[in-house]
Amino acid sequence: MRFNLRKTLVIGIVGVSVVLGGKLFLGALEFKRDYDYWFYNGTKITIDNATMRWKANGRAQMVGGSILHPGGKSGSGNPDNFPVAPPPKKATVTWQTKPDGKEHQQDIEIAKLVPEGAKFSGTIWIKFTDKGVKVVVLTFDEMEQMLRDNKEYP
Repeated sequence: MRFNLRKTLVIGIVGVSVVLGGKLFLGALEFKRDYDYWFYNGTKITIDNATMRWKANGRAQMVGGSILHPGGKSGSGNPDNFPVAPPPKKATVTWQTKPDGKEHQQDIEIAKLVPEGAKFSGTIWIKFTDKGVKVVVLTFDEMEQMLRDNKEYP
């Protein structure tokens, strides 16, 4: 039997490429988040154009843009239909109060409040209060339990 070095090298390179390519692909899937953003109006006034903006990997990201009546909730799934992980360290929330039309802006911290970072499974709530914006982080399990217990969230 004759040893074919070239064939052995090609097979080895292809094999290593497949293994490394698979690891890179599967590793990328691990970074896919399983969380979303929701806005909640905990005030007695209507809020318009509620948005949150931040930068991720050099790209501008935004969620929101909705009208929130008192007690209203509005969900914003993953931006650009591709989840960004981990959650942003900081973001800027902007909104307009009705009927006065006054513009508001507040910088918030998010990542330090998310217990599992990119692997977090739940909702990051952007809650409007009379004192400003508050970030409330709840896992899907916590929200399901609160629903079973007839408790309001966030």
